[in-house]
Amino acid sequence: MKKILYITLLFISVFLVNEIKAYTAYKIGDVVTYNNVGYYVIKNSDNNDATLTLLKTEPLTVEEVNQYGIGHINRNTSSSVGTAYNANGYGGMAYYSSDLCNLSVQSGCTNSYEDSDIKYVVDAWAQTNTVDSDLAVDLTGYSARLLTYEELITNLGYSAAEPDVTTMDLNIESVPDWVYNSNYWYWTMSQYQDEMIRVWRVGGSGNVDALSVYDNVGRIVRPVIVLKKTALGDKDESIDDNIENIKQENDSINEKISKQVNVPNTYLNSSLIIIIIGFVIAGVGIVIYYKLKKRESK
Repeated sequence: MKKILYITLLFISVFLVNEIKAYTAYKIGDVVTYNNVGYYVIKNSDNNDATLTLLKTEPLTVEEVNQYGIGHINRNTSSSVGTAYNANGYGGMAYYSSDLCNLSVQSGCTNSYEDSDIKYVVDAWAQTNTVDSDLAVDLTGYSARLLTYEELITNLGYSAAEPDVTTMDLNIESVPDWVYNSNYWYWTMSQYQDEMIRVWRVGGSGNVDALSVYDNVGRIVRPVIVLKKTALGDKDESIDDNIENIKQENDSINEKISKQVNVPNTYLNSSLIIIIIGFVIAGVGIVIYYKLKKRESK
């Protein structure tokens, strides 16, 4: 009886190892809601991926940009971030605000996302809109950021003859319409070529071009976040841990069965198959035997 129990447990645990899926799968274009905010999935994520890369369905409003950015002191220039530009209700701002970086004096400009004022706004927005910091992915390491040029090419349907961040001649035929909107243009976090004053942006008709970092007229903040799927309701468990635990249980069961049937673990799987086939044959034989006996009695 113990042998049968061990065999049953082994097959159940092997089934779980093969079938367990810890996380929900998502594809590019799926819409999810986190903390009452809508997002588009911008990177395919299968059952084994614990995170999602998401683009906010709507950019930050002018009120939000002012709330999270106004009065911030740029750590490099001691220059205060000014009031957001109102572009159809969305918050336009310069990528890098500085008294040293403007149309006539460009020597103090930088298109480094790490040093930008727009990063400060995105980070401040993320801190406020993340219910539980444990649900964000390395919040201090850009769990919230802007879209990249590479993501436009790799994930979102843009195509170029040589997608090496040097061309503006991109085909938008396969680009989903939610990637752009005629009401606004928005910044990415990718610098244009090796220049220090221009950054890639997504245009209102889907086009992609480069803009100087000091330009704030209608240049909108549309955050990207990388979020753990547990924030969206998936179980808080690691598939690797589960499989490891099940494998350890299998090893223990294998050892017990090996002692019971007195065969090495090396041949255990073959032995189990033979045992099961034997049981099936014996069962069929017993049924046939009793049916024949019953027929003879008649």
